[in-house]
Amino acid sequence: MEEMPKVAITVVTVLIIFALGVFAFYIVNNEIGYEEIQTEYFGVTDPTVAKVCQLSYSVESITSVYQYNGYNWIAVAPGDYTVAGQTVTVLPSGMQG
Repeated sequence: MEEMPKVAITVVTVLIIFALGVFAFYIVNNEIGYEEIQTEYFGVTDPTVAKVCQLSYSVESITSVYQYNGYNWIAVAPGDYTVAGQTVTVLPSGMQG
């Protein structure tokens, strides 16, 4: 009967260590709090004028910009938009009018 508290403490300690190991593994492999993909939508009223968009976050680079032409989403060529901090500017040549 005196061995029961020692066994219980050992089991609890092992479970705590296991839980900490799983948590550490999850943090290392998933980068908690970091989103790889973020999407924001902006409307265009005049496709003959450059569209300046203010993002809600700062980015180092954008890998893709798309436009919706009423039927489907079309990729905008990398030369038709610029990125500076939180500002993305899509040139008129990158928009379908």
